[in-house]
Amino acid sequence: MNIQLIGTGDIANSFYAPSLKKLQEEGLVDEVQVYDINKKKAEAFALAHGFAHGGRFDKADAFLVTTAYTATKDVVLGLAPLGLPIMMEKPPATSYEDAVEMVDALEKHGVIHQVAFNRHYMPVTTRLVGEIGELPGGARIINTTMNRFQRKETTFHTTAIHDIELVSFLAGCGFSSAHVTYNSHDTSFIISYVMKNGTMASSLFLTNSGMVRECVDVTQEDWTFHASLPMYDTVDGNGKLETYTANKLASSFSWSDGPAYMANGIYWEVKAFIGAVCDGRQPAETLESALDSIRIMEALRDRKEVVDL
Repeated sequence: MNIQLIGTGDIANSFYAPSLKKLQEEGLVDEVQVYDINKKKAEAFALAHGFAHGGRFDKADAFLVTTAYTATKDVVLGLAPLGLPIMMEKPPATSYEDAVEMVDALEKHGVIHQVAFNRHYMPVTTRLVGEIGELPGGARIINTTMNRFQRKETTFHTTAIHDIELVSFLAGCGFSSAHVTYNSHDTSFIISYVMKNGTMASSLFLTNSGMVRECVDVTQEDWTFHASLPMYDTVDGNGKLETYTANKLASSFSWSDGPAYMANGIYWEVKAFIGAVCDGRQPAETLESALDSIRIMEALRDRKEVVDL
């Protein structure tokens, strides 16, 4: 399979490039072509990673769109008429209205696509979902905490969507309601959700906490699962999952079998995308499935307390 990588920013350099190199070694990827609106950046990126450079879209079997989120819509709308598979980085759109326009274009041209919500594919998260699935009823209460430091910019909602969408993924359904409480002292906030299956959830965003960390607690009938997700170059490099019952630690899991681009799920999600393309099936992480998360992201942008879902 020939991959066209569009965009040469930090995420592409640190995570997508080594993932694609490994997939080449495994025989799942043939040629990787690199394109960027800045031709010199594309040439330097391709040279650094041993890829080809240029916009030979006619040679592509699939596209990986890793541009800045503000450019994703225009890139996807431009690619959609080709009818070739597309994986796009998150957030996939700057607004709900733009996302709907993109969904319509992708459906019109029958494009297999995937939004790169890499937390779905972290080994720690995969283990968590597997353990939740062994209990009757699935997750009943979900609490997440996203720690960041010195994140006082007005665009933090574009980071928050990663956590918001993870709640939906762990609950196994969409949102019924969402309410936001903003801290009057800083830019931190809490979102309270009720999911369509009745699961209760909350997300605490600490934007200036002095560290980068993401934790998840899932509770179900005498069981609690505590996951610390792997964050590159932070206090949790590999992540960890602890399972508790009867007030005791029942099991502990930490994944340390590979580099950051594997621990954080990007290698695994690209591999899953390629597998879906080869099978001719649509991955679960559709743009349409992310519409409610985009609505909540948009509400955060506009400082709304009640989200109209």
